[in-house]
Amino acid sequence: MRKRTQLRARDDPGAVFDRMLPVTLRQAWDTSPALVAVTLGPEHALAYQNLASRAMFGIRPVGIPLREAFTELTDEGIHPLTQVLQTGRRVEVSGRLVGVRDITGDEVALRYVLAPLGQPGGPVEGVVITAVDITAETRAERAAARGQLLADLSARLTAASDAATGLRALTDALVPELADVAAVYVVPETVGSDGDRDLDAEPMPPYVIAVAEPLATLGPPPPTRRREEPAPWDQAVRGGQPLVLPVDATSLPLVAPDPASARWLAAAGAHSIAVLPLVVAGSLLGALVLLATRNRAAYRSDDLPFLADVTARAGAAIGQVRTQQQHREVALRLQHVLLPAAPPTLSAVTVAARYVAGARQVEVGGDWWNVQDLTNGQVALGIGDVSGRGISAAAVMGQARAAMYAAAHAHLRPTDVLALLDAQLHDVTSPGRPGQPADPQFATACYGVLDPADRCLYVANAGHLPLLIRSAAGPVRTVELPPAAPLGLLVGGFTEVTVPFAPGETLAVFTDGLVETRYEDLFTGVAILAAALEHIGAEPDLDTLADHLLDTMSHRPGHGHDDIALILIRIRPHI
Repeated sequence: MRKRTQLRARDDPGAVFDRMLPVTLRQAWDTSPALVAVTLGPEHALAYQNLASRAMFGIRPVGIPLREAFTELTDEGIHPLTQVLQTGRRVEVSGRLVGVRDITGDEVALRYVLAPLGQPGGPVEGVVITAVDITAETRAERAAARGQLLADLSARLTAASDAATGLRALTDALVPELADVAAVYVVPETVGSDGDRDLDAEPMPPYVIAVAEPLATLGPPPPTRRREEPAPWDQAVRGGQPLVLPVDATSLPLVAPDPASARWLAAAGAHSIAVLPLVVAGSLLGALVLLATRNRAAYRSDDLPFLADVTARAGAAIGQVRTQQQHREVALRLQHVLLPAAPPTLSAVTVAARYVAGARQVEVGGDWWNVQDLTNGQVALGIGDVSGRGISAAAVMGQARAAMYAAAHAHLRPTDVLALLDAQLHDVTSPGRPGQPADPQFATACYGVLDPADRCLYVANAGHLPLLIRSAAGPVRTVELPPAAPLGLLVGGFTEVTVPFAPGETLAVFTDGLVETRYEDLFTGVAILAAALEHIGAEPDLDTLADHLLDTMSHRPGHGHDDIALILIRIRPHI
């Protein structure tokens, strides 16, 4: 290793440089079209700029550290100079944006060589920086790459089978190309008293999010908490103005006021956030949020036009998602009105029932449940699932449940109840009726009458799932009911069966949303539910058991994209 020189404080770097450099060499550097600068000593004091460097960057003060002469430089830019000074070996740096701006304020891209300066065999006195300006070339390449990215994003969104898939394709393409985290937020159709969307309500979770692989060990960014005060950028977002936010010690309390988010951003090395609202016809539909960490260049204001183009590509998909969310909210409200809030209190049996809407990204379907006292000691119970999604499915569900409720009070046999619903659903969902869908809807259903005195369940099935019965001792048996076509097809063939059901046993009736996932079929899901029902340990009350089953089944991969209806019923032991 070559010995490094020690530049004394009283030494003038310019004077030292003049003593070291022959006049002819200095003249050659002065007139060179390449950018040449020289630093001396461990502080990398600027000792020389040639004419080309001065023309590009302006005359920078000689005799002070390079970090002070070029305040835009980062530690990453200084490190190679220290490496040359310590090792005496030159370093070549391929073309890149260097963080230094020219006299017009534009950031420049350079390809440069750092070479040791000193007498042959003597100590290293400093570093010679020789650079070639490749800004125009780099900008052209960057523009071409960005154009290709925009075309790719458009193709992905166009080819997507639905809006959610398109937005996931968008974030997946942006990470790691443009960001280390990319998240799409869809603003709900909620209007505050002042006419603006209520952005200060409970924080919205991201509709889709992509996180770069190096950050995967940190887990997903934690959900944000509600702010006590509006964020400083809320007004800009409401107005549809894109903005860039630095993440540093000063801004972090504003960017992430809750400790969990602040810790995650600090661990990720986050330094820059771009917030890109999407406003269509004066309406704020959503926003794309990008996060830059560690060695990625920070977002700048001159990046915003391109990033706004990226966001605009998602406009149609976000609009479609917003429409789906509006339909979902209407359907969910409709279901809450049409479904009972809780099962009735009955003398002979205990009951727990649950309705859980599917994932927020999915329109609500047509699941229903019904439990009612038939006043003669018997209890009617029914469950069903209308095909399709949204308001139409919820409306059909309401009619089906009302018809089941009325038929039960008429004390019809289970097969007659299903036959009545079969005819009714065929009538209300037939194609060609005003306001009805082009494709007919159908429903699976199961209806039964429980007689605690007889200790029997009289039940019929219309294409629905099997029943599960847990004995008082723990083992669970699966009751496969005679198959029959779903309701609404006028195929019929419903068969009533008698199922023994003793006091202390627990009956579980459910829709497919509880057991089916993207990765497991219905049969596997039913088997998993049966195992969960069997291995609950000490027999809990039915409300606790219902919550336990929902929690157990919801934690499987791929679960949560469909509605769930669940009924648990148990004959009281004294019967």
